[in-house]
Amino acid sequence: MGVTLRRSASSGPLPSILEAIRCRERRREEIQEQIRRTENAGGHQKGPQELRRAIEKRIADWRGLFHRHLEQARETVLRPLLGGRRLVLTPTITADGRLYAFEQKLSYGALIAGLIGAGDARVMTVVPPG
Repeated sequence: MGVTLRRSASSGPLPSILEAIRCRERRREEIQEQIRRTENAGGHQKGPQELRRAIEKRIADWRGLFHRHLEQARETVLRPLLGGRRLVLTPTITADGRLYAFEQKLSYGALIAGLIGAGDARVMTVVPPG
């Protein structure tokens, strides 16, 4: 019976299923290690007010970048915020003249990236594979 199981395990979809299980287990172990490091970190965790100040500072830096280096700001600020999506512009004519309303969903990951960490100056990401 053992020979039959080994033979069937080496053919068909079973090897790919076993590899997917091993991949998930490795990822689970990585996440558990990140959680352990976070719980054991003696480092300083940012509170809500500190995060707010850090986000406000980042926004102020981005505004300055738009004033000084427009092309660079488009690449480093707008592209990550838009997540590769285009802005939708809608022309509107008012008494003040022709205006454009714009809308798009934003990805705030670029805004907070690096601000919420694992307690040891590294960013903790918990994203399942696949």
